[in-house]
Amino acid sequence: MKQIQSDSSQKFDIAVGFCFEFYRSLMAAFLIMFVPQKCGNDACGTLDNMLAGKSGLYDAAGSINIVTFLTFLYLYYVEIKRENKMIDYLEINRELPKDNESVGEALVKLDQDKQDELHQLDHKYLHAGYGAMVMFAANTGLSAVPILQNSLDAKTYTVLLTNVLFIASKLHEVHSIVNTKENVFYSAYLTERQQFNDADPDVLSPIAVSSDEQQLVSSEGVEIQETKEEV
Repeated sequence: MKQIQSDSSQKFDIAVGFCFEFYRSLMAAFLIMFVPQKCGNDACGTLDNMLAGKSGLYDAAGSINIVTFLTFLYLYYVEIKRENKMIDYLEINRELPKDNESVGEALVKLDQDKQDELHQLDHKYLHAGYGAMVMFAANTGLSAVPILQNSLDAKTYTVLLTNVLFIASKLHEVHSIVNTKENVFYSAYLTERQQFNDADPDVLSPIAVSSDEQQLVSSEGVEIQETKEEV
């Protein structure tokens, strides 16, 4: 019961964290909409430059804004799915080692399909992360041209820089998470960088459960024998 409550708490933290992630992905993707710009003698409205047919450059920037946002959404979809499966199948055990080989030995306690699912999600997260990084760079470069050509005042530069750095820090975290060895599973949402390094007792394979029970019985037998010898 305690493990289930802990898993539920972690999933709630993910849901709360995603709200913030969604907000900053909006700000970073739709630069044409949210960075202050000049339209004639006045400041542009939020939708004045977004696919409004003002120029081919603006329309191209608006289009890549949308594609970039969809790329971010896919990244978060894979990220949240990966995070939930890690919570379901693994746990954070501070008493066990966290190196690639030791975690690999712990994964053997899971059914093969669960092991495969975790590794597949890790690979999807890798590809989604690099895709988001490429689109982020292209989006920033293309959007910056018309934005700076029609800058309103100093706010244009500060908001553009803030929105770019807003998501750049997230992508840096993703880069550090995906560039690990095969069996190193870092959380993307827990407040402190935590590594899942053991199998969750609730989802152990029957073979692993039987093995653990045999080890427990054997251990108890040794203790009883030692007690008799002392007597």
